[in-house]
Amino acid sequence: PNMASSRVDAASTLLALVPAADAVRALVGASATETRSRLRRALAATDDVTPELIDAEVERRLLGAPADTDRAAPTPTSPHAGRSAVDRLFDRARLLDALDRLETFDAIFGPRCPPPPAALAAVPPPLPADPRLSFRQRLLAFLGQSILDVARDAAARGHVYALDVLFTRHGATLLPFRLPVLSLLPLGMDPALYRALLPAIDAASGCELPWPIVPWRSQPDWIETNDGAAALLEAGLQEEEDDDEEDEAEASMSVDLFAKHPQPLTADELTSWFVARIVSIETSSGLVDYAVALCKIAVANVNQASRGLSELLHHLSTLSDLVYGCGHVLLDLGAVRSMDCAAVVDAFLIQSGSDAPHLDPDEYAWRLRTYVLPFCSRAAKLGAPESELNGSIDAALIRASKLNLDFPARVFEMSRDSLPIEDRIISSDVRLASLIIDCAYAAEGAGCSLETYNLLVRCLPKSITDRNSAKENADPEFLSSLAERMSLLVVHVDALGILNKYKLQSTLRHFLDPEARTEAHQKQTLLRMARVYCNTSASDAEWLVLMDDLIYGAGLGLFGDVSSSTYITPPEAEPVILEASREFYDNAPGCDLNTDLRHAMSW
Repeated sequence: PNMASSRVDAASTLLALVPAADAVRALVGASATETRSRLRRALAATDDVTPELIDAEVERRLLGAPADTDRAAPTPTSPHAGRSAVDRLFDRARLLDALDRLETFDAIFGPRCPPPPAALAAVPPPLPADPRLSFRQRLLAFLGQSILDVARDAAARGHVYALDVLFTRHGATLLPFRLPVLSLLPLGMDPALYRALLPAIDAASGCELPWPIVPWRSQPDWIETNDGAAALLEAGLQEEEDDDEEDEAEASMSVDLFAKHPQPLTADELTSWFVARIVSIETSSGLVDYAVALCKIAVANVNQASRGLSELLHHLSTLSDLVYGCGHVLLDLGAVRSMDCAAVVDAFLIQSGSDAPHLDPDEYAWRLRTYVLPFCSRAAKLGAPESELNGSIDAALIRASKLNLDFPARVFEMSRDSLPIEDRIISSDVRLASLIIDCAYAAEGAGCSLETYNLLVRCLPKSITDRNSAKENADPEFLSSLAERMSLLVVHVDALGILNKYKLQSTLRHFLDPEARTEAHQKQTLLRMARVYCNTSASDAEWLVLMDDLIYGAGLGLFGDVSSSTYITPPEAEPVILEASREFYDNAPGCDLNTDLRHAMSW
């Protein structure tokens, strides 16, 4: 039985890989109806051919006796006259094949073409017939090709509906060539249009799901049964020297250059084909969105966790976001594959063609949420360490703070602990607090306003010790140190507010400078604050404000290294006060005790 079945497949392939014979082409009429009628009459003339008749003729040939042929000469209405039983056997096979091809031609190009199935609803309608060619010319051209060549031509033209008809009606012949045929579909064609034609793997068996084959004839002819195929091939062996050499060469070339694939396909074989086509789409057409679409279809059709497909989809999704979302049009799949996590994060957050982030902090935060977080999520599923992914984001935020503190500040504002956890960009309170502190002290460029620093303070989580020590498995000593740093940041921002009021400092980096903590520098800060009103007609209220600021600044540690021994005693202060009063008197613009001499009198 297995041998007989293989003979059926071989006979079917042999007939499909060669064009129609001249005798069949001579029966083509001016319409489908006329041609169908002619083919059926010619087919009826071969009804007398039986397996017994073939066996008898083959036996005579083996014994060297002449073949038994009709004595009448062939005519257009009786093309089989004068032909042996073996010849008529081949004629019958070709006529049956021609009738099937006529129905296929009519289904694809006919005037009453049936609507495509629901799976192909989005596919453009079949191509209209060329009005310059007659029906006979078009059908002759169709019959002049093998059914495999018809499928290849339909694929190259992106004629999805035609391929659906061909696979369904001629599946026994074409499905072994399914992947090579589908490979000819244009690379610039939306995969959604030909998704219904793509193979899929059965999750239960791990092999390819069978394509539903529906031949044009519900009942096969006797020569399409095992006995008929055996007789056909046996007779073909005897007639090998009489075969048409041109048709044989064409069939051989088609098979050799368009190799079959095993059926059913395994998951690995289908995965390899998908990967090759996806990479071809990206490298040859540059249509990254189509490559992503086909890769998603591949993941769904393979029906199992293929790391190769998962990694490819991850890299393609990243490339798509970089190209279409961030304007990095010169990147390709190879470049993305070679980039580490930090490089990808930087590419998302850096303006294309520039070394600086976008000028809009809202867009910076939006990119982080829209592109970077999904990238990190995909990479984590593929095994990338979470510490490396978070570290890449943290490093990018710290670098951004050196250029413009407004960028990370907007991210921190969208990560406040008052927001739902699913809406926060940075969900960890511990990580958020550490990043705010690092960015605040790293800032040195634009955006270093007191308003921004106060925003950072407001974004600090209310508590990290109670809520995160168990949840995030943080070291208690680290949490304690972090809490101290948070408190110190609040103190430094308040102190910075006093210094900025007197135009002395603009960034928190001042407090990291060892020089700023020396006694000499702190005395100089005191003097510079006190001299603000020396050459102005400041009111008593303004002097009182200065005194309050000096006292508050001392409480914040601005002058912490200035020892109490530097304060002068009352006896020492008396000559200083008298000298100041005399200076106010000598420099008074007039003699009015209430205005010009007010400071001299008060001192």
